[in-house]
Amino acid sequence: FGIISVALFFLIKRLVGWRKAALVSLLVATNPLVLLKSDTVWTDLMLAFLMLLSLTSYMVFVKESKKKFLYLAGVLFGLAVSTKTIGIGLLPVFLLGPILYKKGRLKDTLISTLIAGAIGFGVFFLIYPYLWHNPFGYTDRYKELAAEVSQKTEGLANASLLYYPRAFLNIDPVTSVFSFF
Repeated sequence: FGIISVALFFLIKRLVGWRKAALVSLLVATNPLVLLKSDTVWTDLMLAFLMLLSLTSYMVFVKESKKKFLYLAGVLFGLAVSTKTIGIGLLPVFLLGPILYKKGRLKDTLISTLIAGAIGFGVFFLIYPYLWHNPFGYTDRYKELAAEVSQKTEGLANASLLYYPRAFLNIDPVTSVFSFF
């Protein structure tokens, strides 16, 4: 996680200066939770760091309008989604961040979010070779959830049209909400 802290320093330095960047990087590198729990929750930490680096890169792009940071944000976004699906929650943040930070134009924000998202999903597709043979294979988990839900209930014929969305929301609320966004 030392490399991540150094990368975070250089990105944050572009946004707020080297003193604040050094403080944030130091806090990230010496956080007791990171140091003590890194062996048991490393995927969650990796997801959090990749999301933070992606968002920071995106905000540097918003501030400086340098395309290389947009591309970096997209690649890091793809790595975050490859770590855990919940990384997809960055897309609404990409949309809201520039508007709140810079009061940017919605059209430019939408285009840059689409570019970062496309790069990210491209990286995600390349990382998972299973998807090369079955591009919709990632939805298999949702099919498993649907089978699990249908096994636990009786009388699905009488269920409402909102039954499955409610069931998915109950089983996996975070992914369901971010999928909605």
